[in-house]
Amino acid sequence: MQFLLLIGLIVLGFTLGRLGWLQQRQIGWGNKYIIYIALPVVALAKIPSLEIDTELSLFVATPIALFLASLFMFQVILRRFLEPDQRLVLSLTSGLGNTSFVGFPLIIFYFGSDYLPYGALYDQTTFLLMASIGQAMIVRRGGMDGFVHTVKKVVTFPVFVAIVVAFMLPSDLFSEGILMVFDWIIQSLTIVAMVVVGFLIAKYVTFPFPREVWLGLAFKLMLAPAIVYLVMKLISMPQDLEQVNVLETAMAPQTSICLMLLEHEKLPSLVSQLLCWGVVLSLGVSFLWMQL
Repeated sequence: MQFLLLIGLIVLGFTLGRLGWLQQRQIGWGNKYIIYIALPVVALAKIPSLEIDTELSLFVATPIALFLASLFMFQVILRRFLEPDQRLVLSLTSGLGNTSFVGFPLIIFYFGSDYLPYGALYDQTTFLLMASIGQAMIVRRGGMDGFVHTVKKVVTFPVFVAIVVAFMLPSDLFSEGILMVFDWIIQSLTIVAMVVVGFLIAKYVTFPFPREVWLGLAFKLMLAPAIVYLVMKLISMPQDLEQVNVLETAMAPQTSICLMLLEHEKLPSLVSQLLCWGVVLSLGVSFLWMQL
């Protein structure tokens, strides 16, 4: 039933976007709500109760390994078959996933909100990679100095600040009433995120798409989660954490890195197709991965 609700919200966003009743301005408000309110609340509500152990390191190591694997695939193995901007776009969009925008609602759907802290750690690691190495790669291609801006963006990012604060808070700090409000906000994240995804599909998804889209999404949605799945089996992780890790790995390209690439005019058609087809396909692909 919840999965049908997710689909319904995407259809709603798509329909409103097509009819022109939902504009980029409202989508901007939704993005700000997610970044400045909903995601920090996830950190404050869930992280203080986490017990720090070796299992948490899994959700930091996996996105780093995935990013390095993507760089190796598109900057080394496929280098001779791709142009410089194509290598840049595919490396970043395949190596950085939409782990909060789409990943968090799917974690809630498949596992419940108690598993969101694991997703938050995975997502924050992905963000740090985007804001540091990812941005540096884009800046290098554009010939601009962005070091100070990069550092400032990392340390002032609301989710990063909330995670740092949350790790220092006692687990019993918030009252039941505050936790109830937090839970309402967390649930609203799903609604807002899925409507925004529907709008993006209405705006960007078209037929046909080139081989670079196939290459990027094949790595992002199939090869990368397959590798993570096999590694999880080898190290005998608890099945629920294994599935959360695979689910986050099998997400569409990260919205933030796509917007950065679009801002710097790096192959906007390819970036848009990767983002929106990734969102569409990741919903079905994630369901298949959860059946294993």
